[in-house]
Amino acid sequence: MKTSTSSPRSSAVTFFIIAAIAIAFAGVILAKNSRLILKNEADDLLEVLDAGEEPKDGNYYKLTLYYQFGNYAEMQHKRNGITTGKDQYFVGLIEDGTVVSFKVKDKNVISKFKSLEDATYDYFEGKKDSTEGYQIELTGKWSKIGNSKIKSYYKDAIDQLGLPSTFKVDYVNCFDASQNRGSLITLVAIVGIIGIVCAILGVASIGQARSLEKQRAEIDNLTKNNQNPFLDNTMNNGYTSNENPFMDPYASNIENASNTENESIDFYSSNSSNTDNGYYNNNDNQF
Repeated sequence: MKTSTSSPRSSAVTFFIIAAIAIAFAGVILAKNSRLILKNEADDLLEVLDAGEEPKDGNYYKLTLYYQFGNYAEMQHKRNGITTGKDQYFVGLIEDGTVVSFKVKDKNVISKFKSLEDATYDYFEGKKDSTEGYQIELTGKWSKIGNSKIKSYYKDAIDQLGLPSTFKVDYVNCFDASQNRGSLITLVAIVGIIGIVCAILGVASIGQARSLEKQRAEIDNLTKNNQNPFLDNTMNNGYTSNENPFMDPYASNIENASNTENESIDFYSSNSSNTDNGYYNNNDNQF
């Protein structure tokens, strides 16, 4: 019985720990990115670069992109052999002359990148005065290019483009536009829901443990008072042993027959071996 009550309690502790971790994690994300999540505000990447500062890894920034030189890599995400998503990587040029890798997942944004690519080459070839009307407003996370293959493809693309020496190429960092306000809100919501569900399950487990403990206490009390519900005489509803309906209905008749004539005794004894008359006998109980 101890095992059955300790199991719900241990489950409750586990649920509460998970709930605490999830809610704390959601709180940290919300606190760190409260401006972006609550007000849709973030530092402008171009202003940070113009000020001579280095963008902080893991921070979210806003940026208006005016130039884009092409798609240099694609990463597919698969599960059980089925493609679940794709990341597209582009070579972008920030207005201060910094060349940066851009990671994009949204199909609409990818379409805008392709349109901007055409406008960019038209501009550098003198066919357009600017890329006005094709610029893209982005919000994304400044992070390191972690994948070695993506980093290699990026370097190859830069070499093939033959960009002017006046451009400063960032080979290390990436503007991840797949991580934005929407993805942050979704992450906080999912983690928060997990925390709340685990807290509810923890409370339910505590209730289950208390219910089991109460049942155990009641059984212990019955045992101490010799009130086993399967042996308690009160279950007979006041009948005597001769009147108990759960006992042999013919036992009292047989006992009383001993005081009658031998003919009555012979009647029962002679039929005790008869299996066809419907009366009770020890060898074949018809009832």
